[in-house]
Amino acid sequence: MEVDAVPAVALKVSYVGEAGYEIHVASEYASYVWDRVWEKGMASGIIAAGTHAMDSLRIERGYRRLGFDIHGDIDPFAAGLGFTVDFKKGDFVGSRNLLQISQSAPTRSLRPLTFDDPDAVALGREPILLDAAPIGYVTSANVGYSIGRHIAYGIMPAHLPIGQSMDVEYFGSRLRATIASDPILPRGV
Repeated sequence: MEVDAVPAVALKVSYVGEAGYEIHVASEYASYVWDRVWEKGMASGIIAAGTHAMDSLRIERGYRRLGFDIHGDIDPFAAGLGFTVDFKKGDFVGSRNLLQISQSAPTRSLRPLTFDDPDAVALGREPILLDAAPIGYVTSANVGYSIGRHIAYGIMPAHLPIGQSMDVEYFGSRLRATIASDPILPRGV
């Protein structure tokens, strides 16, 4: 596509749960294209929202963040991403190990937590405690503006049910949290 004769590529992607596009242009045109999109978008109520807003929306939708929620220490099944593994594609790096993992029940999983106190916050890497014993850790967290509470994702034992209460230790304080459904907000909400 073109934006006022500037060559651009529009990718239909959504890391926030809504239909949207990313517009990619050469860096020397970025400022010009930003100004044109901003001008045209004013009539539609366009806003400038940064990465914190994107991260908040993605955590409400349950989208995993590479390097935080998903990394080399957690397999796709424990991360809730088993649907992305296609064994029909034949042999690939790690396929035999993943096939073996897929045939047994996970012992741990990535789960969302909501804090009971609407003012409670976490950053990531805090310990998750059940009956004062460490059972996992927070991988990522952010404000869930749609629900008025902070949301944290954490790796913990897979057998724990939705509604289970536990604590997140944040700089020496114990913050009460509850396992929530995944995702917090369903599509279309």
